[in-house]
Amino acid sequence: MSLNNRYLYQGFIWPTIDLFYVGEVESFEGLSPDASEVSEVIFIPLAEVPFGEFAFESNAEAVKRLAGN
Repeated sequence: MSLNNRYLYQGFIWPTIDLFYVGEVESFEGLSPDASEVSEVIFIPLAEVPFGEFAFESNAEAVKRLAGN
């Protein structure tokens, strides 16, 4: 899906289009995120996602739609 968004950056509001994808993973065995790129990996059931903690409303909205909310 895609959602329109606006980000304030360096005193300007930039119109953006945020893109979201869903993928299926057979196994997370051997998952090894690059520490220079990823600070944390967490797995949360959709019913327990803390929507109020998202940094960007568009991200929260995309996950809400995925969950059927």
